[in-house]
Amino acid sequence: HRRMVQAERRMNAAAGEFHEHLLAQFDDWELTPTEKDIALYVIKGFSNLEIANLRGTTESTVKSQVSAIFRKSGVASRQQLATWAVEDLIEALAPSEPPVPALKV
Repeated sequence: HRRMVQAERRMNAAAGEFHEHLLAQFDDWELTPTEKDIALYVIKGFSNLEIANLRGTTESTVKSQVSAIFRKSGVASRQQLATWAVEDLIEALAPSEPPVPALKV
């Protein structure tokens, strides 16, 4: 039980760090606050229409904002943006040191 609690704490900390890392990367890409919000929705898998409905705007506005995100980030598609985010999460969760082999008794 203690190990599960510790693992959950590490995951929560990593998730918070990952979110902060995403926002820092968005700053490096010079995304506007609106583009940051939209990029997060894209990474989560929302369609342009769904994002437009959530934000109270038109689908064509979201489409142009997504295009700006792609241009600024250097990715060419929603899949590439999501893949970048997942790879960053995996890197954030990876142990900083290689695991120590178990001793044989």
